[in-house]
Amino acid sequence: MEEKDITEMTTDETVNEQPVAPAEEAPEEVAIVDDDPIESENVDDVDPIEPEEVKEPEPASEEPKKKKKLKKWQIALICVGGFFALVGIAVGIFFLVGYLTSVKRTPMEVDFHNTKPAYAVSYTDSELALINSAMANGASEATIREAIAMIYNKANDNKINHTTGAVAVLRGQGGARLDELNAGGTMIVRGIKAQSGDKFYYQKGAAIVECSVSSLQSTLEGFLNQQERTYVDGDDLFLTTGTLKGKLALISKDDEIETKTIPFIKMGVPSKKRQNTDFDSKEAFYEAAYYLDDPREITNFRINKDTVVLKTLEKGQKYIEIKEDENGDKYYVCRFSLLIEGEGHDECVEISRKYLRDSSNSDNLEYGQYDIRLEVWDNGYLKMMHDDEQWQGTIYLLGKSITTASTNWYESIIFYNYDETILTAENAEEYRGDDEGATWVEKLVKNYKAELDNAPAKDKK
Repeated sequence: MEEKDITEMTTDETVNEQPVAPAEEAPEEVAIVDDDPIESENVDDVDPIEPEEVKEPEPASEEPKKKKKLKKWQIALICVGGFFALVGIAVGIFFLVGYLTSVKRTPMEVDFHNTKPAYAVSYTDSELALINSAMANGASEATIREAIAMIYNKANDNKINHTTGAVAVLRGQGGARLDELNAGGTMIVRGIKAQSGDKFYYQKGAAIVECSVSSLQSTLEGFLNQQERTYVDGDDLFLTTGTLKGKLALISKDDEIETKTIPFIKMGVPSKKRQNTDFDSKEAFYEAAYYLDDPREITNFRINKDTVVLKTLEKGQKYIEIKEDENGDKYYVCRFSLLIEGEGHDECVEISRKYLRDSSNSDNLEYGQYDIRLEVWDNGYLKMMHDDEQWQGTIYLLGKSITTASTNWYESIIFYNYDETILTAENAEEYRGDDEGATWVEKLVKNYKAELDNAPAKDKK
């Protein structure tokens, strides 16, 4: 997953009506989101139908004929026909109301362009030699896997320990099939990770945007919508809401889904009751918040040369290659998969899988695929990470065990420098750095900390 999986409609990448018809339609699968690496709701307006003007009947010119008396079997046939007609109308109204009242959210697409940070090259000569060897024709799989793992871990170490400030924009989408409900759904995920020194803020929201059975959408939103927030201040303060679901997720149905900072899913601030600070140790907090080694890490999958898998690529693709952006800055592109079965599997997926299961009310969800496109600037700093994942198993929903399978994508796009593309026009100036030493990302983190400090004491009823 990249920051966390979307295990919602699941939800680590991804989430997606039904006409009135006597025949049962096959459930639609959706398109959902995982690890780190990211909107508005639209309801069609229905114009009232004006009744046509009723004309007075013309007086009959001829004497009306006598009505024929209906036979008993004809009366019975009319009654039965009328009954089924009323049932058909009722069913039609049921699905029409479900269609009109279900909220369709269309994710707002924003073109994010991040730029290379002004940091010196962090690779050693031997590390650069390893990369060059892995990109050479005829390189062994062992060399390629070792180089990919090194590139990832270098980027992860730089992000945690050698960055003054950074913001990662998180987004994703996933689709899931719910077999026993004969339904499918689509969920979107939006969020951010912001770090300024040892201060870190994480926020994610996930919302059901469409359901193949429209009348179920509101019900599924009440169970599966999610929100998470985490705030860390060095070793002194650890806040995490965990996964708040359904009504506790405070997902808004307003058309406006933009926060003060980046395009996101609009949601309320959880009460202080939901901000757990009762941790005996840093390790206990990491376990509760599903981190491996540090909240600022790129992903909570364990990535090393033994957990990197090289699958057959599409024609023209390479496992490691170097590319150039529109500014002429170079970056490495690594394509690989994660070990999801066999020896070493648990080491790779343990923390991420635990999050997936806990947030989905399941004890047996398993990954069936986890493919990664990792982009790292040639100085060793993360540019972007995109995941494509699949998982399947059973979840506990609506009082029963539901068999499900999900296909998702998730990505994290990281910014080290101030860039207006990740801020709304109204707040761009508010978060701009100043001469007193406060950077824009520092102001951003302080803003979110103030939101948590001013949160209501109790949940709204």
